[in-house]
Amino acid sequence: MKTLNLIYPGHSDILFKTMVFPDGQPHIKIDVDSIKDFDKKEPLKILTRIASPGDAMLALFVKNALDYLEFERVDLTISYLMAAVWTV
Repeated sequence: MKTLNLIYPGHSDILFKTMVFPDGQPHIKIDVDSIKDFDKKEPLKILTRIASPGDAMLALFVKNALDYLEFERVDLTISYLMAAVWTV
């Protein structure tokens, strides 16, 4: 499974750059040359942490960009979710 790794971009199978606009809105630019040989029917994983509302927005924008690039299945793995409570 290929991964878009927002936590450690150097470990990502998809090359990308992120930025934050002056109003605080995150943005992602995916290098389309890095995905030209991908089978877009195979699952793709987004790996992220959500420690702020901006992180949540970035994950949504990544999914939107991948939909635009016609990936058919995108899985989201959140390694940290702010304010999450674990009960047993």
